Amino acid sequence: MKFNDTLNLDKFIEIMNAQQYPWFGTNAEKDEIVDNKSFFIYSKEGRIEKGTDSHNQYLQEFTLAFITRENAQVNVLQLSDQLTKARLIFRNSDSEEGKFAETDEDTKMTTMTFVHVIKACE
Repeated sequence: MKFNDTLNLDKFIEIMNAQQYPWFGTNAEKDEIVDNKSFFIYSKEGRIEKGTDSHNQYLQEFTLAFITRENAQVNVLQLSDQLTKARLIFRNSDSEEGKFAETDEDTKMTTMTFVHVIKACE
């Protein structure tokens, strides 16, 4: 059986490169994180679940987090709308506040959860 992932990673990269803040994968280096007061981190290796629309469809989670130590804002609805062009389907968002481990600065993290379709083909 073959699997066709509909995520358009090239389009995701294009959209994120147009954002005001830098973005990194989960393998970001410590200096990249410390040097930037606000940034995005993404992971495309999320949970996979069975789709409800078709017996040969699966949904994989894709997480995008915006982290700020300077009280910057991100427009979740606008960004999630842009990311539909990368074939990401917005599910939800959540915000948390805490302290940045390296500097003890107040930090806010907005986590956006998306899914993308993976189709099983014979």
